[in-house]
Parts: sequence; structure tokens; C-alpha cells
Amino acid sequence: EIGAIFAEVRKRVRYTWDPLDYDAFQTPAKTLSIHAGDCDDVVALLGAMLRSVGYKVRSRVVRTSGNSTWNHIYLLVQVPTTKQWMPLDLTVAQPPGWEVPSSMVQELRDFDVSESGDAARAVSQVM
Repeated sequence: EIGAIFAEVRKRVRYTWDPLDYDAFQTPAKTLSIHAGDCDDVVALLGAMLRSVGYKVRSRVVRTSGNSTWNHIYLLVQVPTTKQWMPLDLTVAQPPGWEVPSSMVQELRDFDVSESGDAARAVSQVM
């Protein structure tokens, strides 16, 4: 199920960069409607979709080599059968389970995701 949701979002949403002069954020519904978003946008969408069917998710922010600020975010989902956290990064052409290599990571932080049902309802209305 996790893989199917991951594949569906990858099929529907094209990764795109934010404008150069600011960091833009959009709702999951907006990401689906324009079929595009950056890393934080796909984290919000994929997280809302997975939470709407009962999965626990976390977001992971990283600062990679050569960057002075946090420069990437991707999702972690808890696999119910193993209780392990699996990375899901839609911004690269890699399967579920792939994440930024530790040799490139200078800092990382994980954040538990807790949201109201509003985001999940918004996603289900657009789908």
C-alpha cells in the first residue's frame, strides 16, 4: 500500500524548484491541482495521503555538504509489520527506502507529523 501511494503521487506530481527569491509553500490540494511541487510540497501531500489511511509519518530535514542552511526534506513512514521507519523521497528517481547518503548529510532532524483531518480531507476531495 505504501508503495502504491508513493507511485501514484510520483505519477501525478512533477518535482519543481521554488522561485529563486523565496521559499514557497502550498497545500496538498494545490500540489495535486497543478501537478507540481518542491520537496516540502510533496512531503505535505504524501504525508497527508499516508496519514489518511492510518500510517504514522515523520518529516526529515537535512543539511547536506556545502550548504549553510537546511536544504532538503523528505518523508519517513512507519511500516506497521516491522515498526521500522522507511524513507520516501519523491524528488529523486529512486524507489521507496532510498534516502540521502549519510556521507552527504551534515545535520538531520526528524519531526513527528500531527495534523488535523482537514489536510487529509482536502486530498481526498481532489483525488
